[in-house]
Amino acid sequence: LVAHGSHQGEFMSKCCFVVMGFGEKTDYKPSRVLDMDKTYKHIIKKAVEAAGLACVRADEIPHAGTIDVPMYEQLMDADLVIADLSTSNLNAAYELGIRHALRPNTTIIIAEEQFASPFDISHIVIRRFRHDGKALDIDVVETFRGELTDAIRDIMGNGRVDSPVYTY
Repeated sequence: LVAHGSHQGEFMSKCCFVVMGFGEKTDYKPSRVLDMDKTYKHIIKKAVEAAGLACVRADEIPHAGTIDVPMYEQLMDADLVIADLSTSNLNAAYELGIRHALRPNTTIIIAEEQFASPFDISHIVIRRFRHDGKALDIDVVETFRGELTDAIRDIMGNGRVDSPVYTY
C-alpha cells in the first residue's frame, strides 16, 4: 500500500493498519452508542495520511474467505498499528495483544475519554479524545487529529519500544 498524494516522502511506502470496531457500537459501561466509522474517517485515516502513511482497516482489505490471514499479516507486517479500544471492543484488545507480542514498537493506542482502562493496559499510554456518540465535534476532531499526526511522526522516527512484552 502506498499513500497517494502524501507530502511526507520518508514514509510514503509505509502502511498503518487500524484495529477497531466498525459502524455503530455500544459502549455498555456508559450506555452510549459510538459511530466508529466517523472516528476512522474523520480522525484516524486523515491523521495517518497527513503523517505520510497509507491507512487501512480490516474491512478495506480485499480477501476471499475469512479475514483472519490478512489481518494477522497486517498485525505482523504493518509499519504502524493504531488500536482504538473505545467501547471496550474485545476483538480490538485481542488484536492489540497480538501486535504487542509480534512487534516491539510502532503501536499507538487510542480511546474515547470515557473508556475505562483494564488494569493490564492502565500503565500504557492511551491517547484520549472526546466522542459525542453518533457525532463528532469539529474542534475536537481537528485538535486530536493534529495530536495523532504528531504522535505518528514521532513514533515512526524514534524506534522506542512501546510493547509491554518487549519491555519486559
